[in-house]
Amino acid sequence: MTIVMNLFLISGLIAAGATLIMLVFLALWTYHDAKVKSEQSPILWAAVAVFISNFLGIIIYLLIGRTKKDVPAPGKFKIPLIASIVLFIISFVFMGIVGIFSIFDIGIGEGNMAVANRSGGFMQDIFGNMNSGSFRNLRTSRGNANWQITVGSGNGFIQISPQLTLSEIENLSVSGSANGGVILQLEQDNIGYTIILPTNVDDGTMVVDNLDTADFVAGRVRMRMYFEQAENVDLLVSWDDR
Repeated sequence: MTIVMNLFLISGLIAAGATLIMLVFLALWTYHDAKVKSEQSPILWAAVAVFISNFLGIIIYLLIGRTKKDVPAPGKFKIPLIASIVLFIISFVFMGIVGIFSIFDIGIGEGNMAVANRSGGFMQDIFGNMNSGSFRNLRTSRGNANWQITVGSGNGFIQISPQLTLSEIENLSVSGSANGGVILQLEQDNIGYTIILPTNVDDGTMVVDNLDTADFVAGRVRMRMYFEQAENVDLLVSWDDR
């Protein structure tokens, strides 16, 4: 399991815990407030505040439940309630951010995976990684020193733009197997290099380790893999400099 997915699970547990804590303090605050400020049962209003979701319950209580306007509020559990609401909001914002990283193809830590089974469309994450076309059973996995692609069948392209050292650029290689048309294009500023991968030789297996990267320099390199009537694709682009 990748770091992103681990973070997503952890953030989900934190959000669940924050929700429980907030509901407890929401019930306690409403109960003690209603004992002083309401003419109805404080237990009833505490239940309304907790069980009517999206904060609608507490809004209803504040609007129609606090009928004793001239009685000062007790303020009991007010500070813990505010703190728990802040924790609740922060935890869900964090989970949402991690969720975005787990959906899109963004390389963090040891790697991540994106899965698609779609026709048409265009996807681009905030770092410029993108894919477009018609794919069946598309899986892409980013690691610190590799990029793996598996496709049942597809037409279109998949693109990443990793930051590479000069040593990593010199060690770029492609291996795997595929049937159909597969092209790898490397670009950096005004430098471009295209290789038609030998996918129609024998059983489609390939090892390409003589990529012409002499003109490339350390920095971000755009790697775009094109597919034309490609099937049974299992490719590994590696830049391991060990």
